[in-house]
Amino acid sequence: MRKPEKLSEHIFRLLEYLRDEGDLDLVYAIDDEGNAFHKVYHHPTLGMYNEKRGEYLSMTEYEQSQEEEDEWRYPGDSPDDTEKVVCIN
Repeated sequence: MRKPEKLSEHIFRLLEYLRDEGDLDLVYAIDDEGNAFHKVYHHPTLGMYNEKRGEYLSMTEYEQSQEEEDEWRYPGDSPDDTEKVVCIN
């Protein structure tokens, strides 16, 4: 299993490309197999990710779900299943 990339590693790689190649457009793959690619139009956002379910909520959505009786959690979830992340697309 691949190790997730940290924000600092991602920024470092992007800064190298910016220095060497200039200010290029960004694209993303729609799936792991690279069946299609699209340009990136959104800024990175801070949010919460539940790896167990593969679900992401922006911080605003997550905080709202916490206020509404924690609807985002499912039976059997633990606090360790959710972590703060940066979504890049």
